[in-house]
Amino acid sequence: MNLSTVKSNSIKTPDGNGPRILIVEDDIKTIEFLQLGLKEEGFQVNCAANGSEALKLLNQETFQLAILDIMLPDIDGLSICHTIRERSIETPLLFLSAMNTAEELSLMIQLSCFLNLRK
Repeated sequence: MNLSTVKSNSIKTPDGNGPRILIVEDDIKTIEFLQLGLKEEGFQVNCAANGSEALKLLNQETFQLAILDIMLPDIDGLSICHTIRERSIETPLLFLSAMNTAEELSLMIQLSCFLNLRK
């Protein structure tokens, strides 16, 4: 599955905007880069700068994809994933991180991670 699949399998919102993606990242330059590219492709983009904001948004709204950084200031991306899976939130996840240990990769697989990209 790729972003084109996410886009084509998603229902358009009433206002005509594309599928919704949540970016969870604490680096403003990375957020701006991702947000610009995704909006140009027609996606609606919400951003959270930390894990607490991300969990709040994921509990309140529906997203077709969440892009999660692993290293966040409060709650790490893997813990966010674990929490939302416990709550039966089935949003596809894409991890974006500068560090990927074998343990992290194993946990991502166990938590039904959509994809993992290194920064």
